[in-house]
Amino acid sequence: MERLLLADIRGNKRFLEKLIDREIYTPRGRLVGKIWKIYVSKKSKKPIKLIVKVPGGGRISIDPGKVVVEGGNLILKVEDSRRLSELFRELKSIVRRVRSLHEELLLANEKLVNGEMGEREYKIIRGKIDSERAKYILRAQNILSEIELMRRHGEIRLTAGEERLLSRLVDYLKNSVVVLPSRELEVIFTDTRF
Repeated sequence: MERLLLADIRGNKRFLEKLIDREIYTPRGRLVGKIWKIYVSKKSKKPIKLIVKVPGGGRISIDPGKVVVEGGNLILKVEDSRRLSELFRELKSIVRRVRSLHEELLLANEKLVNGEMGEREYKIIRGKIDSERAKYILRAQNILSEIELMRRHGEIRLTAGEERLLSRLVDYLKNSVVVLPSRELEVIFTDTRF
């Protein structure tokens, strides 16, 4: 099989099912873990998230765009500290957007309470905000898992300042978790705008 990203495999359910319990390695040959679950977008039919069992019993989330299928092997693309900078920038951007969405939600709540907005309009706005916020939180979780993998495999070392920044970002995101009914989650994962 030629070299391709796992995220680019579309509609091949049998192939994806065969990947369950397959091991993923770093380019240096270190075991990352075994694929436990693959989430597939209903709309694009492409993998959108991998859950991987790591040695020691934990589970992590990996972006399928970071896994290369090459010669029957699954290789996690691990980059250097420039990649870490990109991840931090993206994480900061996500936190800013989640904060903005939180403010939009507070404004909508205020308008509803003050009678400036009807309940139907509020539900529509709330649904859009919650849907967008959930997508950003999912992306942030993938970024955090990628940073943890890079650290665990010795590819990067975080400075004390980066550790503090990461802790602040994680704290904010933990307090921004959205709980949605499964029906609404299905809609989110079929929407491919992100």
